[in-house]
Amino acid sequence: MLDLDFFKKINDNHGHDVGDLTLQEIAGIMNTAVHGYDDARIGRWGGEEFFILLPGVDEAKAMTFAEHLRRAVDCHIFPHIGHLTISQGVITVNGNSDLDRKAIYKAVDDALYRSKEGGRNTIRKAVL
Repeated sequence: MLDLDFFKKINDNHGHDVGDLTLQEIAGIMNTAVHGYDDARIGRWGGEEFFILLPGVDEAKAMTFAEHLRRAVDCHIFPHIGHLTISQGVITVNGNSDLDRKAIYKAVDDALYRSKEGGRNTIRKAVL
């Protein structure tokens, strides 16, 4: 799960049209990042929060992917706004179908929140 850092400032300072274009660009960066992950799924959770599902990817690869995505956004120059960062929460479930979906969401959301508390532009692992 990822969240655009300080996205409200973009809408406040540049307008919702620029905010919408920024969200579209983030989606493009995510689409590029998942290239080569055949079963990857990307979605918008709401507002400026997104999720990426990478079936079959272990924790080490998930963290490597998240870091690659973090760097891709951090290095990208967005038209109209310039620099932008993301905060991320990462969870792996290792095929455990007994896990409650609400518990999974809460764990990854808590990790995302810790990432934001940790200074933003960071990644935190979820704990179940």
